[in-house]
Amino acid sequence: MAPGLALAVVFLQGWLKFVSREPPNGKKHGLKMEDSIWWIDWIVTASIALVVLVTAASYDGKPTATLQVGLGFGVLFLGYSVIPFFVRQVCYDGRGKIKSWKHIAVLNFAGMAILLSSAAVGANVNGV
Repeated sequence: MAPGLALAVVFLQGWLKFVSREPPNGKKHGLKMEDSIWWIDWIVTASIALVVLVTAASYDGKPTATLQVGLGFGVLFLGYSVIPFFVRQVCYDGRGKIKSWKHIAVLNFAGMAILLSSAAVGANVNGV
């Protein structure tokens, strides 16, 4: 369910960007390469989902596996510390532009992996 929801959000964000931007002269649309960078949204969504699911399990009195929750928050730590530093050092050129579509794909894959791991931890904690 999490990947489907994430992709639906990506599609809707893309649609809103597409219809709300005036295309520059000579172009059919106003979209930019940076509009396809979704990993940031997915990491924020993952952190909110994990906190909500763990809190809900705790509120319901369900036991939480410390290792699972620790790993989930460890993955989020990577998403909020290591990955942004990596992005700045490796994925952008000296002018502040993303280097290539390959870099975008790798970043989005990492963001989706973090989202899926947070959803899995949350589901396991809640017994789903």
